[in-house]
Amino acid sequence: MDQSHSTTTAKADTSQSHGFKMKDEAVKTVGDIAAGSVAIATLVQWLPTIAAGLSVLWLLIRIYEYVLEKFRARRDKREADKRFYS
Repeated sequence: MDQSHSTTTAKADTSQSHGFKMKDEAVKTVGDIAAGSVAIATLVQWLPTIAAGLSVLWLLIRIYEYVLEKFRARRDKREADKRFYS
């Protein structure tokens, strides 16, 4: 009986030490989440600036394409008129 009691006590001690380890892991997880949250908050603060810059760039590209399309259409019309009247 003494052996079974000591085995049970050893198992209980193992689970207690495992419980402390889980608490350490929980603290690490909380720390990781906090660090990630700070990183995301930093990125979010920069995100509006980056998004605005990309939006301006996109609009400039679209305006350039529009002007280029109009220029090409006008040039093509002049060339077609030139061929027609020649």
